[in-house]
Amino acid sequence: MQGMNHNFSLEKSRMEYGRIGKIYSVALDSDIHFNAKGFNHLIYGGLNKRRSYGDIVRRMKLLHQAVFIVKKAKSISEYRSSAPAHDSGEIVEYWKLEMNKVVVILRRRGRCAIIFYSVWNRR
Repeated sequence: MQGMNHNFSLEKSRMEYGRIGKIYSVALDSDIHFNAKGFNHLIYGGLNKRRSYGDIVRRMKLLHQAVFIVKKAKSISEYRSSAPAHDSGEIVEYWKLEMNKVVVILRRRGRCAIIFYSVWNRR
């Protein structure tokens, strides 16, 4: 597999991610939790389909920038919320933070804590 990063380790990335814990966001004036839901979303996309190896590696390499953006972003570039879910009646909210062509998505379901949900780079 030419061009692939053979030094990438999902387990090492999982351990590093686990050490992040929570970070205060100036933009949201709230702690952002880096939990298993966010980590799993970096590996599995919509409909729980595993992302390509290259996509996973790219997202994991952007994690340090995601942490920086959560800490330093002063404003929210986009906010949206869903209609209440049929099963629970909970609203799901999403916030987008952007800096230097890197996009970070934060998420909250109902009254739960706000979590890191995704990161990618604009090309």
